[in-house]
Amino acid sequence: MASLAPLPGLVAPRVLSPDERRIAHLIDAALLEMQAAGRHAVRIVDIGCRSGATLIRALVRARGLGFVAIEGRGVDLSGDDVMIARWATRTWRDPAIGVAFEAGDILDALAQEEDASVDILLCARDALERLPIFARRAAAGEIRRIADRLLLKGAHR
Repeated sequence: MASLAPLPGLVAPRVLSPDERRIAHLIDAALLEMQAAGRHAVRIVDIGCRSGATLIRALVRARGLGFVAIEGRGVDLSGDDVMIARWATRTWRDPAIGVAFEAGDILDALAQEEDASVDILLCARDALERLPIFARRAAAGEIRRIADRLLLKGAHR
């Protein structure tokens, strides 16, 4: 099982916001569906991952459900947030979980993914909303190309 480094407000136990609870429930449902289908491996990508909390919780939940090959990738424009995410996972020693966090552009990150390679794509709603209209269309095409499931993070306005 992954060993979580204590980081107040990130991976330490705390009250989740309504949106975090909604996303956690949707992630859980997707993982349970894959588990029921006999899957033992999962790949989760988080675009606009900020400090990585949602992706980290998803990876830990997948491991708790018995997945044995778990791959996570978090991408955010903020190098500072990516550093926090890397710090939070620096002590993980579970060979079943591979995770990488990187600073980068949303369209570049989506384009780097192979066709149908992502089981669960987490995407921050505001990361998509900040894109120009033409770029949103390109992002939508990339999302359809790479992801089995898209879960949008961030409250509806």
